[in-house]
Amino acid sequence: MRVRTKAPRRSHRFRWAPPIILGWLAAGACGGDSLILPQDGTPAALVILGGDGQADTVGRVLRDSLVVRITDPGNRPIQHQAVHFLEPSGPTGARVIPDTAQTDIDGRATVRWVLGTVAGPQRIRAAVDAPGGELTVDFNAAGIVAAPDTILAVSGDSQGGVVGSALGQLLVATVTDRYGNPVSGIRTTWAVTGGGSVSPTATISGSNGQVAVRRTLGASPGEQRAVVTATGLKGSPVVFVQQSIQGQPANLIAESGNDQSGLPSTPLSRPLVVRLVDAMGNGLAGQAVAWPVATGGGTVVPASGTTDATGHASGTWTLGPIAGTNVVVAGSSGLTTTFTATSSPTQPATIAATSPTSWSGTTGTPASPAPSVRITDAQGHPVIGVVVTFQVTRGGGSVVPVTAPTDVNGSATPALWMLGLAVGPNTLSVSASGANGALSGSPVLFTVAAAAGPMNRLTIVGQPSPSGVTGVPLARVPVVQLQDVNGNDVGGSGVVVTATLAGSPPGASLASATASTDAGGTATFAGLTLTGPAATYTLLFTSVPSLSGATSSGITLSGMTQGITMLVQPSASVANGAVWQVQPAVLVADQNGFPVQGASVSAAVVSGAATLGGQTVISTSILGVAVFSNLSLTGTTGSYTLRLSTGTASTVTTVIGLTPGPATASQSTAVVPSKGKTRRQTAITVQTRDQSGNGLTAGGHTVTISVTGANRVNGFTAPDNGDGSYTTGYTPTRKGNDFVTITLDGTPIAGSPYLSDVK
Repeated sequence: MRVRTKAPRRSHRFRWAPPIILGWLAAGACGGDSLILPQDGTPAALVILGGDGQADTVGRVLRDSLVVRITDPGNRPIQHQAVHFLEPSGPTGARVIPDTAQTDIDGRATVRWVLGTVAGPQRIRAAVDAPGGELTVDFNAAGIVAAPDTILAVSGDSQGGVVGSALGQLLVATVTDRYGNPVSGIRTTWAVTGGGSVSPTATISGSNGQVAVRRTLGASPGEQRAVVTATGLKGSPVVFVQQSIQGQPANLIAESGNDQSGLPSTPLSRPLVVRLVDAMGNGLAGQAVAWPVATGGGTVVPASGTTDATGHASGTWTLGPIAGTNVVVAGSSGLTTTFTATSSPTQPATIAATSPTSWSGTTGTPASPAPSVRITDAQGHPVIGVVVTFQVTRGGGSVVPVTAPTDVNGSATPALWMLGLAVGPNTLSVSASGANGALSGSPVLFTVAAAAGPMNRLTIVGQPSPSGVTGVPLARVPVVQLQDVNGNDVGGSGVVVTATLAGSPPGASLASATASTDAGGTATFAGLTLTGPAATYTLLFTSVPSLSGATSSGITLSGMTQGITMLVQPSASVANGAVWQVQPAVLVADQNGFPVQGASVSAAVVSGAATLGGQTVISTSILGVAVFSNLSLTGTTGSYTLRLSTGTASTVTTVIGLTPGPATASQSTAVVPSKGKTRRQTAITVQTRDQSGNGLTAGGHTVTISVTGANRVNGFTAPDNGDGSYTTGYTPTRKGNDFVTITLDGTPIAGSPYLSDVK
């Protein structure tokens, strides 16, 4: 290396020293073209010139050499300096050739790197001894996994479990290259022998080289296998071995011997056979089996035992002594199965009562004791399963059920015989038949004399009169009867029954409202009198002792109208044809002072020639009040007498003053001279009138005059005199016919236009 300074003198030249001298000289400038200066010889810097950051398959020599350069403090290369190359930590098997190299004249040291066999990052450290401490630099490279080479089991082998169950541990295998590095992306297939399944059946190795599946065992106990195959790889296929064992008892199966028939106390022809299996149907050996008899009283021999190698157990069943259904419930490991057999009955011959056939009871209650019969054969043995029919033949009521089979004792009893509601005998017929027809003793009759129950309620057997007059005894008085809960009449004297008003208007009352029952339980209310306002009343009957009460039908009570009273005076002064602002209201009462409902009140004018308008007939309310709402009076102004009266002679009168109504153009009039004179005023007077022609006494309207014809005067307003009249005029200047048009509030009055002949 050369170091240049200032420009050299021409008289001094130096050439490069031989290589041996260059070992202790360094280049420099000194008064000529160049100057060789001595080296320091102390390593100051170690730098990488090439070979860093490469990648290749593990175990191979990297393409590029590793090159470092050593320089002294003046950045001059140092020759013959030893450089050591090694893995600093986490050995991967990497090595360099050679592992120590000498720097050349340019301070360079060069080696080759053989990658280790562990895939992933690898490192080589170059180190040089220096006075201040070791100088180091690191080369980094990536080792790439080699081609897939081997597949081997990782975990999940030699597991065991219950048939049909999924193993707790996954089956795991790994794919590696020839150095043991995991290889991803390799497809493998799985299969099973001995039953069961794996999921999934095809896998691809992941980044860790592993493939895994879930193993579900088959239904049969014993050895089972799962194999994973990776085509072309060493170790393929990999075999995983599992042991499958029987499960817990899951079902006890009745394999044979069910639904047989035989004679009582006789062994059945076929043994009872059960098989105890797990959930997969595998027979379970050595399990205890019991054979208890549930129905029929027979026996099974042996009464208990154990299952054989296939899970089977058996016993011989001897039926019980009574004809009918026999049941055995076999049990093992908490599981049961039922066997049923029929003991062939002998022929039924006789039916007879096993409970009383006649007794007394109460209507509407269950017969007690319940009727019962027993059926036997010709030898007097009970016969099971014979259908017995129950039928109510008298007294009403019902029986449940209507048919029933005899039990193991040959007996049959209905669950419920409910007696009828009427007093009298109740009869139940019980019958049964055999192969030869009706059994001896069929039908068996049971009779219960049903009496009424205790008094429970009051019933009206005679309704009161539907109408009456206040304060007058009812023409037909009510009659009340004591009854039981089912509506049967019950005798019993001395029960006090009281009538009261149910929801009546205030002030109403009853007289003679208490009666006592006679021996037959009947109470008659002689002289019962209802006093009160006109309305519809109902009577409530109660008793001591307290029984369920009764309510009568309605009684429409009317009063004897005695008078009419003015409650509200109508308006004293009303306008012609207008509805009165204050309408009359009257009160109609009977002789007891109670208001009369529904009385008709008529309004009429009894003086003058005016006409009464609106609804002139009104009915009184429940309070006896009639209120008129739209009465009006039309006619000549003046005073009129208004009379309000009911259907009787009761009346009330008042005086009403009639004033003019609103101005009406069609009834209003005017005075216009039929003859006029030029240059002299033609006087015009207008009188406003209402619909009946009554002259108004007050102004407040607009009267307009206009003239056409020989003389022309545009419309002008006539002065208001304030008394309903309007006075004005005009002065004609030409001879001829004038037509005078007069309007009231814009409407022509009667006779308009008026003719005036001007001379």
